[in-house]
Amino acid sequence: MSGREWLESVEPLAMLRVLPKASASDRKLILFAAACCRSIWQQLIDERSRMAVITAEDAVDDLVSEERVTAVRRHSHQARMAKGISGAAEATHRLVIPGTNWYLNGAADVSLHVRCAEDGNDNGFGRYVLKETPGYSPTHPLQAALIRDIFNPFRPVTFDPAWQSDTAVSLAKHMYESRDFSVMPILADALQDVGCDHDDILNHCRNEKLTHVRGCWVVDLVLGKS
Repeated sequence: MSGREWLESVEPLAMLRVLPKASASDRKLILFAAACCRSIWQQLIDERSRMAVITAEDAVDDLVSEERVTAVRRHSHQARMAKGISGAAEATHRLVIPGTNWYLNGAADVSLHVRCAEDGNDNGFGRYVLKETPGYSPTHPLQAALIRDIFNPFRPVTFDPAWQSDTAVSLAKHMYESRDFSVMPILADALQDVGCDHDDILNHCRNEKLTHVRGCWVVDLVLGKS
């Protein structure tokens, strides 16, 4: 996949497969998987499943104890078994399963389980993997957009520490914690004020058509996260 194909792709699994391991940290892959789960938030009718998503997001920043993660894992398992394993409950539970190889298959598995939930095909995961589900398509524009927001493999940016002004860091921190990314254009202005002239960064912030979530590659650069 070329850089141009990456920008135009709507096939999330193909995009995940071309990510360099060096840039696809477990943290970023988990945040992508969590964002997929948040896209079906209304289908997570059991609070225990929602808590698995929230806990996974906090765990990547070391904000919760291992004991807490273990308890949430147990509760999310109970939720997935309560009415038979569903795509939605299975996706959220996988976020807190220990030892998951996120680079090879963890993120892809969650992606597919979310698609099962969206299609009302809760028992169809195996057929999705084998591409045998009737009408199966590898395309999913939203998940592809989430991947592009979190990962930037073809045009890596060297971020100048001088661009981490108090204003830029404050804006980035607010967006990261609140999940409200409406001030991305203001972040671009703040970065430009301290000398940032990198088109990829500024365009990513100002393009109103883009979707932004936790793990956004520009916000991560400002906050020094990887």
